Amino acid sequence: MSKSILTRKKQGDDVLIKRLSLALRLTDDFLDRPIEPSEVQLFVNGVRCRHEYKPNGYFIISDLDEGEYIVSIRSSKFQTEEFTAVVNHSLSMPAEKMVRYIALNPSNSYPMAFRCPRITGTAPSVQKLYILRARGDLKIAEDGANAGNSLIKLFCTGIMPRLPSMFRIKDKTHSEIVTLIGSNDNVYMLGSPLKNSYPRSSAVTPLIRLVCGEDGKFFFVIPDEFRPDKDGNIKLSVLCESGGEFFHAELCAKPAGVTELGKIKFRKGDI
Repeated sequence: MSKSILTRKKQGDDVLIKRLSLALRLTDDFLDRPIEPSEVQLFVNGVRCRHEYKPNGYFIISDLDEGEYIVSIRSSKFQTEEFTAVVNHSLSMPAEKMVRYIALNPSNSYPMAFRCPRITGTAPSVQKLYILRARGDLKIAEDGANAGNSLIKLFCTGIMPRLPSMFRIKDKTHSEIVTLIGSNDNVYMLGSPLKNSYPRSSAVTPLIRLVCGEDGKFFFVIPDEFRPDKDGNIKLSVLCESGGEFFHAELCAKPAGVTELGKIKFRKGDI
């Protein structure tokens, strides 16, 4: 993920050329707002790195040699994110797709966490969980949503989450998780091409992504969009993916405080 030239800065008679090695757009997944530079620290291969900050949550790392790097995003307010990034200065792609979009999950030290219902539990051998959001009702609005497409036309009847955001596309045969980067006149750009083809009216459901620890432990601050049912409980539908297959579970949380869920039992198949 790189671009040959990011900026040209004049210094005396010399022109310094910076190579874009990695671009991140970080958001607060609870309040749906851009992250400020004072809220996080970036580490590359375990060493804290310098970066540039651009308005609206963009963090730019420059001048890394080509190769593979372990990038960590650390914060007292948010759960740690860690991923492998490949720097390839010869790679060319649209600017929107050069950015890695990451919504950070609040930690137990998040300022508003104590006011909200929370859940904690263990999902053995699972790295990521996906919670189906309680808002947003989208459908595919075209007949040509084919595998390999990078654009998709959608119809939204509910509240559309702010983009970029993650979604689950599902029909009777297939399902997959995608990132919608932006839109123009109901045509949405995908972060990566579709893996499968989908008919018109296939459901497109917004997701919240949770990162599990090495032991599968997870923590989630439940936002206001999830409301208690008639029995006073908050129901959450959760997905995980393993070996190209989906597994699901239904979770139940108290409307206040922390609900300890213990070990989560998943069933094979999508919801």
